Amino acid sequence: MKTILIIVVALLVCLLPPVLGQKGKKDNKQPVVNITAPVNNATFNAPANITISATATDSDGTITKVEFYSNGTLIGTDTTRDTTTNLYSIQWNNVAAGSYSLTAKATDNAQGSTTSSPVNITVNAQTNRPPTVSITKPVNNAAFTAPAAITIEATASDTDGTIVKVEFFQGATRLGEDTTTPYSYEWRDVGAGSYSLTAKATDNANATTTSSAVGVTVNPTTESMYGQWSAPFAWQDVAIHLHVLPNGNVLSWADDMNQDYHTNGTRARGRTNAYVWDIGTSPNPHFEQINNESTNLFCSGHAFLPDGRLLIMGGHEGKDGHGSTDSNIFDYRVGTYGSWNRTSPMAHARWYPSAVSLANGEVLTLSGSDDSAATSPEFPEVYQTDGRWRTLTGAQFRLPLYPFLHVAPNGKVFLAGPGQATYYLDTSGTGLWTFLANGTFSSRDYGTSVIYGDGKVLVIGGGDPPTKTAEVINLNAASPTWQSTGSMVNARRQHYATLLPDGKVLVTGGTSGAGFNNATGAVFAAEMWDPATGSWSTMASMQVPRLYHSTAVLLPDGRVLSAGGGRPAASGEDPLTEHRDAEIYSPPYMFKGARPTITSAPTTSVGYNQTFFVGTPEATSITKVTLIRLSSATHAFNMNQRINNLSFSQGSGGLNVTTPLNNNLCPPGHYMLFILNGNGVPSVAKIIQVG
Repeated sequence: MKTILIIVVALLVCLLPPVLGQKGKKDNKQPVVNITAPVNNATFNAPANITISATATDSDGTITKVEFYSNGTLIGTDTTRDTTTNLYSIQWNNVAAGSYSLTAKATDNAQGSTTSSPVNITVNAQTNRPPTVSITKPVNNAAFTAPAAITIEATASDTDGTIVKVEFFQGATRLGEDTTTPYSYEWRDVGAGSYSLTAKATDNANATTTSSAVGVTVNPTTESMYGQWSAPFAWQDVAIHLHVLPNGNVLSWADDMNQDYHTNGTRARGRTNAYVWDIGTSPNPHFEQINNESTNLFCSGHAFLPDGRLLIMGGHEGKDGHGSTDSNIFDYRVGTYGSWNRTSPMAHARWYPSAVSLANGEVLTLSGSDDSAATSPEFPEVYQTDGRWRTLTGAQFRLPLYPFLHVAPNGKVFLAGPGQATYYLDTSGTGLWTFLANGTFSSRDYGTSVIYGDGKVLVIGGGDPPTKTAEVINLNAASPTWQSTGSMVNARRQHYATLLPDGKVLVTGGTSGAGFNNATGAVFAAEMWDPATGSWSTMASMQVPRLYHSTAVLLPDGRVLSAGGGRPAASGEDPLTEHRDAEIYSPPYMFKGARPTITSAPTTSVGYNQTFFVGTPEATSITKVTLIRLSSATHAFNMNQRINNLSFSQGSGGLNVTTPLNNNLCPPGHYMLFILNGNGVPSVAKIIQVG
């Protein structure tokens, strides 16, 4: 009975309907799922990092997971909905280029599942994104003072790579680079001017970006515009004659330095007090007295021989106007400071003669007054390479005292003044004068002249009353003629013109007053002539009047030594005035930044049209190379100076420099070799022998 009851109950249970509220599989409602990100047809760049998000809900249960697929391949699963966004999501990283169909599959707690509609995306092939760069320092329109040190700083970044380097530019000129952050460059010794600075960043894929430009201004100092004079310093004599020797020292003399000169006006014959300034002992200069015990060399003429010895012709025979036939040589090579010796006498006595070194190694002298003071020697003489004099008997010509002489490109000597008529002198054989052209001004008595380029001659000032005018002639022309150039600000006579390493001409001293030597009209301001423009600029002013019997010479360091004046004193000065002092002028280029350096130069003579090596660590910055012949100056005229602009090319560790074509353009002898950078700043010279 009990068994029958159990069976009946079991059958009833099986036949009863499901309990209310119990869920059967066939009644489960499927979840709902949609991709919300990315949107359909979205594009990315490889390698892409893509966030895929979806909404998923289930009306009769819970979502247990959402799976994400790309082109049917599972790429990720999220089992927990974000309570903030109510989204299920995954991060799909480093996705390669291609087209992808994305779907999301939601599964509920009853294992029901639904797949979303597809979302199509495209991942484009990888393209490099250029870097970004900007200059942070200096700020735009910043101002500095020359010579400036400017720190340039920049920020640079790259979103899809790394920065390899940041380069810094001034205009199109590359200044330098930095490869590590913070990116910066120190731009030193910047001269006056306006500049445009940019930075260029390069990334690891070689993409570049250039920053916006930053403008800066570097203002000149007073010195970089006008130069600067030193304070006057003591000199051993009145530097009536001044010479730069091949070893860089300076030879100076006046006369016998007779202490009774101011009472009786006499100078003794047969002796000269001479001094060598050891230039290497500055700022406490040492002077070595080396007297000439045979001739009073007051108002003599002089020029350098090819081997660097100084030839001096004529002098003073105890009375003004009475010349000497003596010829003397100062040899800088003998002993520590040099030595005097006599050489062959001239045929004609001379006082106030001029001299010039010739292309063939000889020396020409002419003019002066003879031993009677009555006449001027009318016959030029040539000091030959054998040490004897030859009279040019076919070139008789009476000339003013201390005429302006230059060797022309045709090998002849050009007489540039002081008279208005100018001539060529052929010194071969017995000599021959040929008229060339008349100047634009009448007599330029105690004016001056320079040869400022191959065959290019400038004469300046002079006359009584003095003139401010100047004129030029180009001897290379088919028919050379004198032409006016710019006039000085100040009229002058008794002044000097000195060639500078950059090719400009510096005029110092002199007087604008009428008469022979007028101190009341003394001109203290220097002036500079630019051959490129023909114009003059006023420079800084000296402290001491430099008039009659003053001198000026270019030193190997690029400065100009101005010394002497007096003996006799100028009108308007105390009769006892003697300017036994000197001043040194530093031109504007001395204040425009660091100087290039010459580490090596030829120590033996170089020939013509010959290439030689000049060592310098600044080879890439050099824009000009010049030769300037050593100075030998007296009575407002430098008898030895001339300039050559040399061609050159960059070489390993320096420059390959070529000498002038022939000896007419560069008479044999010693020259100061200068190299100049883009700011126009010259090196200290190396003195080399040419020819």
